[in-house]
Parts: sequence; C-alpha cells; structure tokens
Amino acid sequence: MTFGAPMIGNAAAAQAFEREFPNRIFRYVDVEDPVPLLPTVSLVANTYQHCLNEVLLQGPSAHSVLEALEQVARVAVEGLLTASIVDEVWGLLRQRIAAHLIPNYQNRLQG
Repeated sequence: MTFGAPMIGNAAAAQAFEREFPNRIFRYVDVEDPVPLLPTVSLVANTYQHCLNEVLLQGPSAHSVLEALEQVARVAVEGLLTASIVDEVWGLLRQRIAAHLIPNYQNRLQG
C-alpha cells in the first residue's frame, strides 16, 4: 500500500517516515500549482521538510508555473522590475491557485 501524504515535519521526521514506510509515502505536486514554489515565512528559521518521494502531476496540456515565471523573468531581464511585471507575477499566481485545491489533485490522480 502507498500513501499520498501532505506530511510535513523536520528532517528527522521525514527520515523516520522513510525508514518506517520505505517507498510507500509520496508527495504529489501538480506542475500548475504555485504554492509549492512560494517561499516559507522564513527561509532561515523554518526547518520543515516534505516527505522524500515527490511525484509530479500534469495534464495533457499543462504548463508548469516555473515555465510561466520564466517567461515573466525574461521580460524583467530586458528592463527594470516594474509594477506591471509584479502585477503580472501576482496575476499568474492568482490564476493558478485553484491548482492547489484538493479537487484538482483528485481529478489529476483519477485522470
């Protein structure tokens, strides 16, 4: 039996889960979901770690959030980081936030 788990803990917890349930716990990530790419509250203070096995999910025409952000970054490299580029990044994240919701993950896993 395998588990799809949103297990989050420190490194010791992630290692303990892997030791007790080797290759049976997976973290499913939709390539369109922006939330896994967002920074945590503090990149220095947070010591959480996801389970070790990640499975990327994507639909037939899915474009990853990273691909979309790369397009915006190319525009930013050509000029200054303007308010319109910041608005574009925020709009991109808002459009794709539904990819983080449970029904989306259920549909991906069933399809």
